[in-house]
Amino acid sequence: SLIVPVAAWPAPPQHRVSALLATTLDGSEVVSGGEGGEVCLWGSSDETAPPGGPGDAAAAAALTPRVICLGHEAAVVWLGRCMLEGHAAVASLCACGHLNVWDP
Repeated sequence: SLIVPVAAWPAPPQHRVSALLATTLDGSEVVSGGEGGEVCLWGSSDETAPPGGPGDAAAAAALTPRVICLGHEAAVVWLGRCMLEGHAAVASLCACGHLNVWDP
């Protein structure tokens, strides 16, 4: 049987970015690590960014959070791509020295 954890917050969680990785991992273009220890995978939405922003890139795709991974006790200080059992994954290192591998 499959157990799927679900988290519900009264407000969206804060995500102060402390590490960033540009990638092409399973539909995500950007992976960010936060000061709270979370790792967030971001993907392009079908919506476009509003015109009038930096460079007026009206056709630029907006990034939306796809997955939030919880598992570190300190700020994420490093992110990298790796292979896990033959599949692309993300490795993250936090300030207390713990290394996690995520297979989203």
